[in-house]
Amino acid sequence: MFGKEAHAWLCTAHVLLGGQTPAEFAAAGGRERVQTILRTIQHGGVE
Repeated sequence: MFGKEAHAWLCTAHVLLGGQTPAEFAAAGGRERVQTILRTIQHGGVE
């Protein structure tokens, strides 16, 4: 969905994930939360 920007997004700390990167958060069991954020971004919404 993000193209080239996907890697940068996955490796950048995110405020909605308590300052963790999406990759770290997902690996620690928060995969569903990361997917929710991605779906929200994809559909142009805000979380």
